[in-house]
Amino acid sequence: MTSSATPSPVRKRYDAVIAAPNPAVDSYYRVGDVRLGEVQRAKEVFHTAGGKGINLARAMNCLGGKPFSLSILGGVSGRFIQAELEREQIAAKCVMTTHETRRCSTIISGNSPQTTVFLESGAPVSEPEANDFCTAVIQCTQDAPYLVFTGSLPPGFSPEQYAAILPKLHEANITVCVDAAGDTLRRLSEGGAAIVKVNLEEFQQAFAPDEIGSAWSWHTGSHVLEKLRPCGLQLLIVTDGGRGAYILPADGECLHVHTAVQTWVSTAGAGDSFLAGLLLSLRRQTNLSDAVAFASAAAAANLQTVVCGDLRLSDHARFLTATTIRRINQAELTNGGVA
Repeated sequence: MTSSATPSPVRKRYDAVIAAPNPAVDSYYRVGDVRLGEVQRAKEVFHTAGGKGINLARAMNCLGGKPFSLSILGGVSGRFIQAELEREQIAAKCVMTTHETRRCSTIISGNSPQTTVFLESGAPVSEPEANDFCTAVIQCTQDAPYLVFTGSLPPGFSPEQYAAILPKLHEANITVCVDAAGDTLRRLSEGGAAIVKVNLEEFQQAFAPDEIGSAWSWHTGSHVLEKLRPCGLQLLIVTDGGRGAYILPADGECLHVHTAVQTWVSTAGAGDSFLAGLLLSLRRQTNLSDAVAFASAAAAANLQTVVCGDLRLSDHARFLTATTIRRINQAELTNGGVA
């Protein structure tokens, strides 16, 4: 592992290898006013490849980067996802399974600012299939400066199987990133992830269960960073919806980044676009302040489209001018929350 969240500028084939074994066929339904117990007629319907890993890859692709996607696929849904990745020109390697890949649905109501998402847990994978996926991860370590573990694990895939390959990833000097939840988040963070990017709820559930539902606390965030720093953590980022994101580097000033967004189409996928923008910007040797501004604008641009990770460069450029960075003083780190 590198000693910094920013890798050395060595030429690699891709900007990031994205390990996400639980992809999905994502279906998006735009409807009017949703009434429970009644027939809903969709105004628009979109079907595409999805899941956090593919959403992240799509966003990086839209921003001009070169992602490489790793996933486990099966059945008709798996073949559809393969075709979609080819259509979007996203490089990928897939471990095949006999089970059908899951399908998930996103409901976007014209009369509500919120997005409703229905997630399947995914079909179980066998131990050999999970091992094949981990082998594929190791084989790709020389292809990119970043390796991202993101999203949920399908049934039968243990966080311990990830943990078992972390030493080999460290030997390969690849910067490991994680955007996950629960045991997977804790195990990879303790196992040496250099970058952790999660939302506030995931952060509290994994590291501060007594604070679930509470506002962000800089004191708690800095305490978690110091606890995980000996494990290898270099950068902790906690996103908080419309309140922006909290940036805690192991070395340097803590930052609060916020992008002003007045209207949006869908809130789904913004966190994946944030991480795509962050890694791509760091890959280009941008300083941390500029990188998180780039990332925040990417998340805001994602809000303007239906499909997760799909964003327009014109929107990204517009939101960069609406992004502000605030440096956090020592009193806030010691005493608590965001002003």
